[in-house]
Amino acid sequence: MGMEVSPDVKRDEVEGPVKKILDGDEGMKMRAKAKEWKNVKDMDIHGKGSSYNNFERLIEALQCGK
Repeated sequence: MGMEVSPDVKRDEVEGPVKKILDGDEGMKMRAKAKEWKNVKDMDIHGKGSSYNNFERLIEALQCGK
């Protein structure tokens, strides 16, 4: 997540959104979603996810076509 700010930004302009992310329900939802995406990524990397399985099926199909 990123935010572009001007050089003359005031503290209270940044404080509200930061508190919302750190303490609020929206922040909890964002952290849960990030954890979910991390788990999906980990599954794909470690050979348990759909990307890995699809790649394996592609390799098998190419080998059978020889």
